[in-house]
Amino acid sequence: MVSALDLVRREPDNTGGTPVDALAAALWSALSFQSPLLQEPIELLRQEVLVAARERTMLLAERSRKRVPVPEIGPLTLPEAQPTGSRANTVYRKATEPLVKALRENAELDREELEFLWWTVEDWSDALDGRLSDADPLVRAVVAGIDGASKLRRLPASGHRNVVLRGVPAGSSAALTALLAALGDHRSALAKSINAEWVGQTPTVFPLLAAIASGDADRSGADIERAAREWGARALLEGGILQVKMLRGG
Repeated sequence: MVSALDLVRREPDNTGGTPVDALAAALWSALSFQSPLLQEPIELLRQEVLVAARERTMLLAERSRKRVPVPEIGPLTLPEAQPTGSRANTVYRKATEPLVKALRENAELDREELEFLWWTVEDWSDALDGRLSDADPLVRAVVAGIDGASKLRRLPASGHRNVVLRGVPAGSSAALTALLAALGDHRSALAKSINAEWVGQTPTVFPLLAAIASGDADRSGADIERAAREWGARALLEGGILQVKMLRGG
């Protein structure tokens, strides 16, 4: 735990794609679901790791969405040793590579914004086969978190959380078993959108998604009652971690 704390406290870069970044997101999800530990020194350490992991993940979620400046095409210098056609192709690719990379990354962020915005305006969930705004607060929060995460290409930032939880009232607390019961038949529809194999391999990181996928609520922290907004934020976080994992091929 001390080693993990040292790692996640280090200054991250702006990509959000390193193993330490993945560790931080996983620790935030896992530790925030657990029940407090009885041993005070260990519990204090757990809280320190949790705070550091959350702060790093939220920082990266913001930084990774900054648009990349689009550079000019580099100089085209043809080496004499290579055939003309091969030389031209190689030099052209090398000169335009930074430009293409920047355009591709910016386009990916633009696409994410548009898809998330359209999902917000549409106010519709296939899992519910109806409007999100018409659903029970607990159901709406969880379904919105999972649906919203599926539109992202980076880990969710605070702005995404605010949109997902917009309209979800405070209160409506429930433990995990009661939440699954509240989802009712919608659970099986949600389960189809979840990679059950991946969440089943690391249920401590995906306690909510693993429970939805399997119907099994037997896990540490399941007996803690959480408000609908907290369940929605968790659904978004777990869904975002899973989405990034799937986009990057594990």
